[in-house]
Amino acid sequence: MENSAQPIERRPPICGVLSASAPFVGAGVGYMVSRSAHGGEAAFGYLLIAFLLFLVALVCGVVVAVLGTAREERFGALPWVALLLNAIPLLYIIVTWR
Repeated sequence: MENSAQPIERRPPICGVLSASAPFVGAGVGYMVSRSAHGGEAAFGYLLIAFLLFLVALVCGVVVAVLGTAREERFGALPWVALLLNAIPLLYIIVTWR
């Protein structure tokens, strides 16, 4: 019986890339939503929607980064960096919320 060592094929880093780009996409969409406010009382609503979109992007980034580490993707450090990129602002917002 021959034991030929086969290299382990790792999955493509889809979750790592998605989780790393999530805060930037959330910030960009939030910025575009906040720029559509023209002042007045409606401006506060637009800013609130922009902030909530950014929070949703951070939460999605954390979830996808955890999935990326569980999947053992090709670039193993990318989901960990993305987890830090998403979790640090999210924890800061949670801790400083009044």
